[in-house]
Order: sequence, then structure tokens, then C-alpha cells
Amino acid sequence: MRQRRAHSSAAGSNRTRSKRPALAVVLALVLLVLAGLMGGSSRPDTVSLLLLRPVSVAIAAWALVGLTREQRAGFNDWLILFASVIALLLVHLVPLPPGLWHSLPGRDLVVAIDAATGLNPWRPLSLDPQLTRNALWSLAAPAGALLLALRVDRRGGQTIFHAVLAAGLVSGLLGVVQFASGPDSPLYWYRITNFTSAVGLFANRNHAGVFLACQFPLLAAFAVTGAQDGARQTRMIVAAAIAAVLVPMILTTGSRAGLLAGVIGLLGAAMLVRPHVTLLAKGRRSRPSRGLLIGALIAGFLVFCALYIGLNQGNSLDRIVGGADSQTELRWPIWRATLAAAKDVFPWGSGVGAFTSVFDIYEPDSILGPSYVNHAHNDYLEVLLGGGIPGVLLLIAALWLIARDGWRVWRATASDSAVVMGRAAFIALMQLSLASAFDYPLRTSLMAVFAAFLVVWLRRGALAAVPASAGSRFAPNSR
Repeated sequence: MRQRRAHSSAAGSNRTRSKRPALAVVLALVLLVLAGLMGGSSRPDTVSLLLLRPVSVAIAAWALVGLTREQRAGFNDWLILFASVIALLLVHLVPLPPGLWHSLPGRDLVVAIDAATGLNPWRPLSLDPQLTRNALWSLAAPAGALLLALRVDRRGGQTIFHAVLAAGLVSGLLGVVQFASGPDSPLYWYRITNFTSAVGLFANRNHAGVFLACQFPLLAAFAVTGAQDGARQTRMIVAAAIAAVLVPMILTTGSRAGLLAGVIGLLGAAMLVRPHVTLLAKGRRSRPSRGLLIGALIAGFLVFCALYIGLNQGNSLDRIVGGADSQTELRWPIWRATLAAAKDVFPWGSGVGAFTSVFDIYEPDSILGPSYVNHAHNDYLEVLLGGGIPGVLLLIAALWLIARDGWRVWRATASDSAVVMGRAAFIALMQLSLASAFDYPLRTSLMAVFAAFLVVWLRRGALAAVPASAGSRFAPNSR
């Protein structure tokens, strides 16, 4: 009887464990959908965040409680880095005594106000604690995505991968309908957005364009993984057709950042697909597959021409040919003012997320107007301003982890699906890194969730590449 009960208990435990990855996949899809519907804007006063963020906290808590040692194996560096970011924001919210706070650099204006009013309250390091708390809350969605991605198995990871591709296509199609419906279209569901552009699931055309551009390497990975040679040919045709349709979608966003990221994405996708196309060409079906692929590309190009001519708007190419616009010209004085503010609050920063309040002090008269500057349009400068040296060190650590794993997946000789997905994720992360030098894509919940998935796919590809790279210095027990 005791043995039967033990066996029954063990069977029940195994069934419970088998259900957990499936539930993690469901929650990851729920989080992705919610982020797509509610997390396309970076503004802290976006009403939909009142629902998205608490749900994200609950999902992240569930994922963290059930995370096992095996599931987090190989990801401790990323988990420590994420925890360090949270810790930095919490430190920026800890009240400090007046004497210590007044000694911090860049607080001269507030010190003068305190002296004039006779006030000496305890304050946190952040010059705008409310915005820093908003930045802390914004980590909930990517934290949930990161932890859920660690808890799913390989099949679940493929499901999430396909869902991300679907989200990109939905965003592009929605953008086309938005533009075709005019600036008064009800499909623009954010109060402040680019009403004359195809923004899709986002409020900002640059974010929409970059998100679409990141689909190119993911489509390449989709084309060459998860199927045998016969089915892989079909996948390549489907992926090529979708990629061809994405091109005019990116153009209708009117985003030059999206266009530049698209060029990088297409080049990266070509690098990723090339060795697999070469292998297929050696098979018996080389001629039919190559002909079908060329036919799909021609059909996609015709679709591109039809959409491009039919929409006929001032798109990304027109904005490049037309030269710099007022928004582009504003970036230079914004960057100079941000750098000046960063020097004044160096080395501890002004508080993560407190850019808006700090920039108001340093904003040059030449760009004063009825609107305000919400971000530096250069996340590297904004990290320096808000986080100081600690923030920059965490940023460097993140970039180093991406570069380390990217080196491993591209050096590997294996064609394992995890390695291919890792290569695609590295390309997409490079696109986001470049876009962050001119904008702030990762400050939207949808893009942050996307980036969290990319990090996991890249790391898993790097872990799979280590034993496959025989003789490399990353291989186990190599000398």
C-alpha cells in the first residue's frame, strides 16, 4: 500500500510538473497580447498601463516562485543583472538626510530653494521620485517575459517565437489600415501618437518601424528551422513572401530608424539563411525550390510596388531624400543639453526615469515651445543622465553579455534550431541597440517584452553552441 501511494504521489507530481511549462506558455502568450494591446506607448500617463503592469507583476511572481535550478541554469548572469537594475532603482527611491542630499552634485537649484524657504526634508536621490517609481513599474512586463521564457520547454519556446512573428505581422497590417483610414481613424488608440503614420500597435512611428524591421531575422530563423528539407522549402517561400510584404509596411511608418534597421535586418537574415540555402541547393530538388523561391520574391516585390504606389505618402524614403526635418534638428540641442545635465549630476545621476523634470532645467531657449521633450532620443545618454556611473556599468554589462553570446552563436558550426534562433535574436538585439542611439524603443512595454524573449533565445543558442563548437575555447574542457 505504501509503495502504491508513493507511486501515485510521484505520478501526480510528474503530471503537475508537465502542466507547468504549458501554463507558462499560456501566460507568456497572454503577456504578449496584453503588451501588444496596452503597452505600445512609453508615456507614464497611459491609462492601459494601470491594467498591464499589475497583471505583469502577478505573472512575474508566479514565474519566479516556480523557477527551478535547472530552468535558470546558464541564465544567472542575466538574472543578476536584472536584479541589479531593480536594486539601483530602489536605491534611487531611498530617502536621504538633508546634509547628504545637499552634498550630491547637480542639486544646487534645490539647495538654494531650501535655503530660501527654510525647508530641509529628507529626499531620495532621484530628482523626480514619481518618474523613478514609474520606471520601476515598467520593469514588470519584461521581468515576467524573461522568467516565463525560462520556464517553457523547447516546444513552448517555438510557440512563443511564432506568436512574436504573428505580433509583428498584425502590427504591420494594422498600420496599413490606420494610414488608409486617415488621421481620424479609431484604430489609433493612443491619445498622443503619430496620426499621419502607420504606427500599428505602437504610439510612435519609429518604434513601429523598428519592430517590423526586427521581424526579418526572425523570419529567416523560421524558414530554416523546425522542418525537414521538403517542408523547409515551403517555409522559405512563405518567409520570403512575408518579408517582401513587410518592406512597404516599414515604409508606410515613415520611420527612417525603421528603414535603417530594416536594411540591417535584411542583411542579417541573408547571412543566416545563406548556408541553409546552399545545403538545399545540393539536393535533388534544388531547381524547383530555387525557382519557387525566386517566384515568391518577384511576387512579393510586385506587392511591394502596388502598396507603395497606392499609398503614395511622405514615407521613410521621402523623409531621407527631403533632408533633415524639424524633429531631426531638435535632436542635437536635446543631446547637448542632456550631456550638460549628465555632467552636472555626475557620478550618481539624477535618478532613473527623471529625465523630463531634469531636462526642463537645462532645455535651451531655442527649442522652447508648447510641447515638452519626453526623452533624450538617445537611451545611452539618458542612462548616463539618470543612472550615472552605476547605470552605465549595468548598460555595459548588458551589452557585453549580448556580445559574448552573439560571438558564440555565430562561431558555432552546428545548425541546431536553438543556435539559429540565437543568431536571429542577436541580429534583432543589434537592431534595437542601434535604434536606441536615436530613439527609445525599449521604453515601451511591448518592445521590452520582445527584447526579453530575444535575450533568452540568444542565451539558449549560446549554450547549445558551446558543445557544438569543437575545438573552440568555449567548448567544455578545451585547452
